[in-house]
Amino acid sequence: MNAQSQDQFRWTTPDLGTGVVSTEPNTSSAYFEVEREKVFKRCWLNVGRVEEVPNPGDFIVKDVEPLKASVLIVRGNDGKVRAFHNICRHRGNGLTRACRGSAKGFSCGFHGWVYDLSGNLVHVPDEEQFFGLKKSELGLLVLTTDVWEGFIFIHASVKPEQTLKEFMGDIGASLEGYPFSDLTLDVEYGITVDCNWKVFSDAFQEGYHVGFIHKNTFPTAFCSKDNPFLHMFEYRLGEFHNAASVYGNPDYAPTPVDLLMRKIGTSTYGAPSAKAAIDGLKGLNPQRHPHFMFEVFNFFPNFTMHVGAGFYYSYNFWPVSVNKTRWVMRLYGHPARNAGERISKEYTKVLLRDAVKEDINTTESTQRNMDSGVLPYMVLCDQEVMLRQKYGIVDRMVKV
Repeated sequence: MNAQSQDQFRWTTPDLGTGVVSTEPNTSSAYFEVEREKVFKRCWLNVGRVEEVPNPGDFIVKDVEPLKASVLIVRGNDGKVRAFHNICRHRGNGLTRACRGSAKGFSCGFHGWVYDLSGNLVHVPDEEQFFGLKKSELGLLVLTTDVWEGFIFIHASVKPEQTLKEFMGDIGASLEGYPFSDLTLDVEYGITVDCNWKVFSDAFQEGYHVGFIHKNTFPTAFCSKDNPFLHMFEYRLGEFHNAASVYGNPDYAPTPVDLLMRKIGTSTYGAPSAKAAIDGLKGLNPQRHPHFMFEVFNFFPNFTMHVGAGFYYSYNFWPVSVNKTRWVMRLYGHPARNAGERISKEYTKVLLRDAVKEDINTTESTQRNMDSGVLPYMVLCDQEVMLRQKYGIVDRMVKV
């Protein structure tokens, strides 16, 4: 797909349609419960990165609300990353209450049942008092686990319909080779807001809002006289996932503070010297447009990344209820080599924090208005094609 304006090309395709989109999927409790079963229990879900569990015995615990699960992710002595329900098989107590750590095994604090790093039950105190106890049948409850480009994914099914690689499809394959492992976590932000998970993720799947809601943080970085409403260079729509190339204003005049940050460290969106490192990657700026800023990747159902030269941001939108979402944002970049780069990183953290606060500012208001019942549908333009695809996929899965 190639276009510079909406007049030159229509991004929508016949199977997506061009009509209005119902708001019921964002307000119906019954619809939400079906989403749990038919969307989140049938899709691979990102829960972290391998750098969070670098050594045997290292573990992290993540809440996965749509599965109503606390998930224990641990690297075994064999180097394999595994995920288990954080549940003792005795009477259901949470096996560990730590968020992360390193251990040789796991002992339940309630009655002392012990499991090894592979999830096997290896010790039961006062074992002779149990009737026909078979420890080999009482290991931790397993979640199917796989790794893609260093990202850890889980699946609720023992035998998923697709492997993780198959699920990631061509959109995922287009990112293979990006140096994710060379970049380190700079900061993590999180918030729980009163809105549906789709309402929350909507703002990160279109550029139409940028010139309005971000007029204080990015007044002219993205929008220009020739492209005032941030039309993307390209949209790529896969079976489940999508991607878009984001435009950067070639006439952008950095603020004095931004100029200083570029001088002592990097620009807000990565170092210009890093751009050569992405030239060979087909998933980033496939048109090789000179005004490329970064690529947006939306991996269905709830994992988004903004990926550019020398940086990426990840977003997880975890549904808690029909009108409550827990959101996590993580910023990654090259490790700072000196004080100037460290200061520049701190500046970027604050700038992006303020930008996403502007996005978040719309979510609860939108949800309240949808909950009122007076807004039966949304009217989407062509630049909101990724939203249209997401709502369509969810609706098809829910109604199957």
